[in-house]
Amino acid sequence: MITLRISLESLKRGPLRLPFELTSGQSRLTLEVSLKVGQPETLIEDDIDSRERFWDQWKGRELDDIPCVPCRSDDLYEAYRAWVKRDGIGKAVALHSLIAFIRKQDGVMVKQARYRGVAGAEKRMVVMPLDSEPSKNVNRSKWLGACVDEFRVALDGFRRVK
Repeated sequence: MITLRISLESLKRGPLRLPFELTSGQSRLTLEVSLKVGQPETLIEDDIDSRERFWDQWKGRELDDIPCVPCRSDDLYEAYRAWVKRDGIGKAVALHSLIAFIRKQDGVMVKQARYRGVAGAEKRMVVMPLDSEPSKNVNRSKWLGACVDEFRVALDGFRRVK
């Protein structure tokens, strides 16, 4: 481990470049680390994984017009991509990375499910928040289809808003 003590004043003058050369036996690695001062709130925001920020906002119902209801995994990914673009976060992670992250969260299930929506009967990978369940006398397939359709309509609106 390398510990550096750098004064804030030296960083205010511009980026500080630190060249390193690491050797081990016959191998040699040369690299340069560049440090600069940034806004503290920006640095903290960047440290939080975009998947985690999106998940927290979706589950917390903080995304404009995107309901936290069961939806197709690819539709949720499209909502994530639109959110990344809208918030200027940078590059979105791949679909498999987002779904793998979501699969590990509490209060959600990701599974293949059959549903009947406006497009007819389908079987797709669905992300299901566990706090959303159909009423007792409601057909689960139709209920799930209605949720998927609701999410897709909201997603279309979310994409249009800049």
